Amino acid sequence: MTDLARLDDVTPLVTMLREAPRRAVSRFVYLSSGGTVYGNPQTLPIPESHPLQPISGWW
Repeated sequence: MTDLARLDDVTPLVTMLREAPRRAVSRFVYLSSGGTVYGNPQTLPIPESHPLQPISGWW
């Protein structure tokens, strides 16, 4: 993935965080799909040393 593609993923978040105070937003729900970089787990819980086997094209 190029740096530009990573920037495209971050830009909406930065915009939202900048706009939040103007619109009196005080809370966010953070959702992460970070576990998808490990693919199908070999063990549970998945340690950070688990081999990376992304199942998403956005990794």
